[in-house]
Amino acid sequence: MTAHLPNLAASMHQRLLNQSKARGIDFNLLLARFTVERFLYRLAQSAYADQFVLKGAMLLQV
Repeated sequence: MTAHLPNLAASMHQRLLNQSKARGIDFNLLLARFTVERFLYRLAQSAYADQFVLKGAMLLQV
């Protein structure tokens, strides 16, 4: 018997959709922010993290 594997992409999509409706934020804007934040997180966790400098206004979004 195999374990049921959840569809992580569909689950994340639905969670972001629920958040966008609850907060009244455009879904595409929320998706773009999430994508950039996850990319920066993965970059920070990589072996090359010390070779990058973050420049921009990402932290200015409240």
